[in-house]
Amino acid sequence: MYNFVMDLHSGKLHKEFHETLDQKMLDLAKFKAENGITDEDLDDNREGDAKMPAIRPEDTTPPPSVFKQLKPSEKRYSLLQKTEL
Repeated sequence: MYNFVMDLHSGKLHKEFHETLDQKMLDLAKFKAENGITDEDLDDNREGDAKMPAIRPEDTTPPPSVFKQLKPSEKRYSLLQKTEL
């Protein structure tokens, strides 16, 4: 763990990442070519298959707010007397 932190702060990990990035990209391109994978195969088309709902719901109004009904609890500890509120 200590070595990782020291390598991180010294910039060693950043340097290694960028030095090996080109080779990793070449390896990936070679793998794609060997296995017949195209960029179109990698596209995420899930959003294109999604369909809109056929019918819009009739009532789209939000439920009534309960914020106005909120008040301090009767069981809450307080230094004040109940009559002082």
